[in-house]
Amino acid sequence: MDSSIRRLSLASILVLATACLEGGGTETTTTTNSTTPTTSQDTDMTSGDPTGDSMSTSNGSNTNPGTDSSAGPPDTGETGPGGSEDNDAACMDGIDNDSNGFIDCEDFGCSMNDAVTVCTENTPAACMDGIDNDGDGYVDCMDFDCSMNNPAVDFCDLSCPPAQQGPEDTVEACADDCDNDGDGYVDCDDFDCTMNPEVMGCESNDEECMDGIDNDDNGFTDCEDFSCSMNPNVTVCP
Repeated sequence: MDSSIRRLSLASILVLATACLEGGGTETTTTTNSTTPTTSQDTDMTSGDPTGDSMSTSNGSNTNPGTDSSAGPPDTGETGPGGSEDNDAACMDGIDNDSNGFIDCEDFGCSMNDAVTVCTENTPAACMDGIDNDGDGYVDCMDFDCSMNNPAVDFCDLSCPPAQQGPEDTVEACADDCDNDGDGYVDCDDFDCTMNPEVMGCESNDEECMDGIDNDDNGFTDCEDFSCSMNPNVTVCP
């Protein structure tokens, strides 16, 4: 009798234990399943879609307009119709045809091109028209193409007669309106004159650099003139 009761009790304990184990597993599974929707929703909210609709994140309407490839090609900065700038027509149309930043005779494609005839400054007409025809920054007789060794442009000839050729560092040589030493600079435009304190009239000594007069007629007076301010022989200009 006692043996039967023990077997019954042991069987009951096993049944109860099995039931408890099965119940615990179910509860664990339920708990796990209950947290899954929460995790999914958190992920959707992070991606900017609280509804969980994954299609909305791939919709082209949500693309940053700043990176929209349909906005067109970038501005290239081209200033002309494009092409070459190496013929008479292109070198006198006022357009930067090859878009390199230089227009007409300012472009070496024009000024350094033997085939271009509109960018020369070596004829009487070109040397007296007030235009920098070859785009080198010098106009008419200030351009060596006009003034240096150009027999066709005799009115720009700055060379001196043989009797006057030589150093340009005296009062006479610095006031004769010709290039005595052949360096391309005449009279007070020549440093040999302006840097010489013995040459009067070129604003190159203390007296002329404090008289309030533009002695050399270059547009600069006294210490505003480099012949004064940059001259080691002048002491009145700080």
